[in-house]
Amino acid sequence: MGIKIQRRYALASKILFFWLFSLTFSARAQYTIPDSGFINWLNTNGYSSCLTGNQLDTNCAALLNAKYINISYKNVNNLNGIQFFKGLDSLRCNADTVLQFIPSLPAHLKFFECRNNSITVLPPLPDSLTTLACESNPIATLPPLPGTLKYLTCYNNLLHSLPTLPSGILELYCSGNQIDSLPPLPDSLTIFSCFSNNLKALPALPVGLLQLACANNPLHTLPTLPPLLRNLDCNNDSLTALPSLPDSLSYLGCYHNQLTTIPALPTALTALNCEYNKLISLPDLPDSLNQLYCDNNPTLHCFPVLKTIWDFEFYNTGASCLPNYGNVYISNPSLTSLPICDSSNNTHGCTIISGISEIEEASVSLYPNPANQLINLVFTAPINNALEFELINNLGQTVLKQQLHQGQITAHYPTGNLNNGIYLFILKTNQRTLQTGKLIIMQ
Repeated sequence: MGIKIQRRYALASKILFFWLFSLTFSARAQYTIPDSGFINWLNTNGYSSCLTGNQLDTNCAALLNAKYINISYKNVNNLNGIQFFKGLDSLRCNADTVLQFIPSLPAHLKFFECRNNSITVLPPLPDSLTTLACESNPIATLPPLPGTLKYLTCYNNLLHSLPTLPSGILELYCSGNQIDSLPPLPDSLTIFSCFSNNLKALPALPVGLLQLACANNPLHTLPTLPPLLRNLDCNNDSLTALPSLPDSLSYLGCYHNQLTTIPALPTALTALNCEYNKLISLPDLPDSLNQLYCDNNPTLHCFPVLKTIWDFEFYNTGASCLPNYGNVYISNPSLTSLPICDSSNNTHGCTIISGISEIEEASVSLYPNPANQLINLVFTAPINNALEFELINNLGQTVLKQQLHQGQITAHYPTGNLNNGIYLFILKTNQRTLQTGKLIIMQ
């Protein structure tokens, strides 16, 4: 009987030992970290208590409670072990260049950046992910995108296509790939950049789209433009025509295409770049336009009426005269390189503005320059018409505006109250700018 009791006791002791051992093992589950760079990062960023050599305690509280990790620029090749940061919301591992492998991601991850690495394959994406930034990697295929995704940046990869886009995505940047077709674009999309791909056509554009960059593609046409679009960059495509431009558009870049005409310009447009096309005409310019580049259109013989434009380039066009000189502050070539159109020089039948007579321009000198307390304007002859002298600082603010009267030959203006810097001076009539230049103030 005593022997049986002893045997039962020994068996119970073994069971108790293995039970306690299993509790200890589960409380301190170990995982071997394969990458020395990741081990160094863990040891120097608050996780040394979770490591014994290269053994990671996967139940360590520091791991489980971590919300944000940035392992960028740390020479990490392999992120195996990151899957045990189970409470992680945000993971950044940018610009390691040597980073090649990413294991399963924490299930509740919302923000994931892995820019500028050597990653070829991404793991399945968590259902909670809202932001994915994986640009500048040799990735050929993206995994299915979670329905929660709002922001996708995947430019400069080796992608030939995109997966189905989530219905709530807001911003998509897929430029610099080899994509030749696109999935349907959800109506939620507000910013879409797909330049430098192999796209021959674009899908229907979302009604809420605000910015479209589709330059450097073999596009021959564009779909209907959304009513709220603000910026359109379709440079370096193969477009022969543009669709109607929405009233909200403020920037239009369409240089290096095959355009012969441009649709009516929106009243909100501030910048138009239509260089290197085959334009034969330009539409009327809106009052809001302050930048106009239309050079290298040799068949463009006539210009619309010029208004207030800060920067105007029109070299290598076919124009022999201008309808007026407008209020143009910077031009290339000089506005006065072409005469105002009249019956004697209008070889192409361009617009002649009635009621604007030629003004005999008396040349003017401004001195001293640099100036400190006073500037002087001196004309070579009395001026024939009322003029206006304006001085503008580098913020675009008018700091001095004075009228010059018919018959006047000199004018003097105090500048002692002006800050040191470079100013733009403008001499103009109410119809056109006569002369511009730079004035330096040095007190």
